Amino acid sequence: MPKEAFILLLEDSPQDAELVERELRRGGIGFVSKRLDTEKAFAEAINDSAPDLVLADYQLRGFNGLEALAMVRQQCPDVPFILISGVCGEELAIDALTGGAADYILKDRLYRLVPAVRHALEIADRRSTERAARET
Repeated sequence: MPKEAFILLLEDSPQDAELVERELRRGGIGFVSKRLDTEKAFAEAINDSAPDLVLADYQLRGFNGLEALAMVRQQCPDVPFILISGVCGEELAIDALTGGAADYILKDRLYRLVPAVRHALEIADRRSTERAARET
């Protein structure tokens, strides 16, 4: 896991973004985050530099988390993506996971966020190490 993870937080509610960031800090996750709330800003951010992790709300104005997931898989396929939603639905969770999301967290169960983030970052770090070893 990186010492301080760079996290793109796709969330249009400042209050929900603060709850997510507070939960990460409470769980001891070292991070720097950049909150985005539009498709255009998100597209520019993933084009500028690949983050260590993407945390995305499902429902945004004119854009949704599954569309963001597809953009991340196309632009930076190795970056872990966790969908955070207030929308309950097994079908949405399945769509996210089969689309390549590392996890799906309900907003009313944010206690699951820190273990999911740790796990996603550890797997990404392991894959990066294995890729570097293969290349040398």
